[in-house]
Amino acid sequence: MVRIRLERELNELRNDIITVGSWTDDVLQMASTIFQDGDSVPYKEVDEAVRRIVSAKRKLEENCLRLLASEQPLASDFRLVSAIFKMASHIKRIGELAGSLVELADESEMRSDPAWDILEDMLAEGRDMLHSALRSLVRFDTDLAQSTIDRDDTVDQLFRKLREEIIQELRKGDSPDPLLPDALLMGKFLEKIGDHAASSAEWVLFAIGDRRE
Repeated sequence: MVRIRLERELNELRNDIITVGSWTDDVLQMASTIFQDGDSVPYKEVDEAVRRIVSAKRKLEENCLRLLASEQPLASDFRLVSAIFKMASHIKRIGELAGSLVELADESEMRSDPAWDILEDMLAEGRDMLHSALRSLVRFDTDLAQSTIDRDDTVDQLFRKLREEIIQELRKGDSPDPLLPDALLMGKFLEKIGDHAASSAEWVLFAIGDRRE
């Protein structure tokens, strides 16, 4: 009976982190809408979405701690709860970065700039990494988790490409595009989103007892 209740609570934690991930993806979708269609997103809507993510993250952490304190989890259970606890922080941070990205992108006027295309590619890659990290947790799929971690190299390569593009633009003349610093900042946001998605996948490996160097 105790084990059945514990299994139910573990499944609830997994469902909760998937929900937080889904809400985070909603904010990334807002950014994608700006990059792909050029449509504006009301800031109030973005702010409310990020606040919901932050609040859910806190509640999820409380539930993780309550379960560890009140139950007698096996070692595998402890790994899973600890992983979900850590993933909540990484996914919450993705949501916050995505919110900042939406705000900055929405105000930008560089939508026909080559750097914009690179940023769009970084966003697509980071978003898919988040999806893969969450799927790997649902499936307990070590291969998918590891491939998500490996894809962070692609995001890093795109960020280096973005920096090179900006440097080339700065060398063209005495009046550089004043929007270039925005592009660099958005690139940094996206690089960090990739980092946090990869870190989430690393915690999935921890949860299933398969940490890889």
